[in-house]
Amino acid sequence: MIKAVVFDCYGTLVDTGNGSVKAAETILAARNSTVNVEQFYKKWKQLHHEICCSSPFKTEADAFLLSLERLYEIYSIDGRAQEDVTIMLDTLGNRFVYPEVLETLARLADSFELVIGSNSDHEPLMRDISRNQIHIANVHSSESLQAYKPNAIFFERLLSELKLAPHEVVYVGDSPVDDIEGSAQAGIRNIWINRKKGAFTGTVAPTYECEDLRGVGECLLSDPAH
Repeated sequence: MIKAVVFDCYGTLVDTGNGSVKAAETILAARNSTVNVEQFYKKWKQLHHEICCSSPFKTEADAFLLSLERLYEIYSIDGRAQEDVTIMLDTLGNRFVYPEVLETLARLADSFELVIGSNSDHEPLMRDISRNQIHIANVHSSESLQAYKPNAIFFERLLSELKLAPHEVVYVGDSPVDDIEGSAQAGIRNIWINRKKGAFTGTVAPTYECEDLRGVGECLLSDPAH
């Protein structure tokens, strides 16, 4: 019996757009750097991910700062990371919901408890939820859980907060690793949101696959297990 549907936020409910790339471009321009923007941003994402996966737990804001400091060393950029990182942080909490999301959530809310479980600092996540009028009150961030997906601790703590067993939950997300592999390792069924209509690149196949949230609604509401 499915009791709760847990949604990843970014890339699933809310479009991340290209604000992060533009932030990297603005930072490089401010520092008169000729480093390739795409190369710089790709390396930033890599370093950010490594820091988030390390111990002890660090917030995303701290991870952005630490990784930017490292980038300035790698590319010999004369910058003030403590000030410059705010250009990136200002993009968070200012993103827009995908067009089909609100209608689908309203349909699902009649049958399931709806939850958000996202790799994000809590304040910008709540800002995006509020400004996009996403009516989900049960929100858990990596900051509140003190763990990042796909770490099993994230999902264990989430289940503990929900007071539910893995078989009572379905996790919905767009990342083959963070969302699908992470939830599967915790014994949670999942739905992969494949908005780009690409091939699945993870090592653990999703329980279901949908192009957007409309498909999630159809999938869950027609599943006799619910």
